[in-house]
Amino acid sequence: MGLISWIVFGLIAGILAKWIMPGKDGGGFILTIVLGIIGAIVVLFIYRKVRS
Repeated sequence: MGLISWIVFGLIAGILAKWIMPGKDGGGFILTIVLGIIGAIVVLFIYRKVRS
């Protein structure tokens, strides 16, 4: 999977996280999605380092 695929995966993970755990948090919907995307990108880089 390429970088774009992981970004989309993170986007979906962020949306699902907000859907499962709604509430009045400080960041809101956009921050939750951004954190999902950043998390997916970090996992991608860790995966590539471990695999090589």
